[in-house]
Amino acid sequence: MPASTALNFTGERFAPEVTGAIWYEHWHRYCVAQPLARGLSVLDAACGEGYGSYLLAQTAKEFGIVLLGVFASTAWNPTANGGVNGLLAGDPSFFLKQLAAGLFSSVWALIFTLGMLWIIDRITPVRVEDAHEELGLDEAIHGETAYVEVL
Repeated sequence: MPASTALNFTGERFAPEVTGAIWYEHWHRYCVAQPLARGLSVLDAACGEGYGSYLLAQTAKEFGIVLLGVFASTAWNPTANGGVNGLLAGDPSFFLKQLAAGLFSSVWALIFTLGMLWIIDRITPVRVEDAHEELGLDEAIHGETAYVEVL
């Protein structure tokens, strides 16, 4: 990579041109984790530049990333390859798209959950009666006393 586009190596993030022990450590971790992710839902919470995320996404059933919109850089993933700059590289648009997608997903999950609870409540009560809750569910439903206080 040309020196003009490479970020200074601080030891905090891995990039393809970095060599030495950190190179082995980085790839080793993801090569060990990749087969373990097969068929699972995976969330890479501090995915940096996304190289390890790419490896995990090859075998995972579902894959999500967090913070890529913050750390992304065309220094590592050129625009010609579809790369974009993230928040720290001066472009907030990718981060804002991720933020919007996360908020949309959260709102969708809330609405869907409330809708399902409403449907289930029409078939069978989701919540017990207040009197049963005050008495205690063991005693109200099963006629048992779970804990007897000793005086």
